[in-house]
Amino acid sequence: MKAISYKEGKTLPYTATADVTGGAVLEVAGLAGVAMGDIADTKTDDIQVTGIVKVEKVTGAISAGDIVYYDNNGSSVGGTALTGAATTTAANGDITMGVATADAAEADGYVYVHLNVMPKVITGQTAIADPTGGTTTDAEARTAIGSIIDALEAAGILQAAT
Repeated sequence: MKAISYKEGKTLPYTATADVTGGAVLEVAGLAGVAMGDIADTKTDDIQVTGIVKVEKVTGAISAGDIVYYDNNGSSVGGTALTGAATTTAANGDITMGVATADAAEADGYVYVHLNVMPKVITGQTAIADPTGGTTTDAEARTAIGSIIDALEAAGILQAAT
């Protein structure tokens, strides 16, 4: 036997280290989750880790398919400043939530996110070496190609060179 079904995996247990309000975005076992109800400090309850959730977002458009992060200090459109919001800016993201399932306009107050689902990442692709050789004119092309490779690696589309 290789594997047997253990649990559907729609929820995972979360032990609160402070009072948690229902709807809070949390992280458990490296996965994004949403509290389905209030959880008192030191208590354990299940949080949702699969499915599509409606999350308050920062100002800015989000397109279907974009990777969505949760910024614990983000300011949502029309919400309370610095209390947390979804964003597509990886540098601001405290938790990688998943992928947007629909477009959200700049002024929209929320975005729909499929929890813990990511766009397809190319696996098994060997790292692409930085371009070398050529003339001085070729240096500009090497710089541009290097920037493209860096962006693809940062997005998780290509495996980073080791």
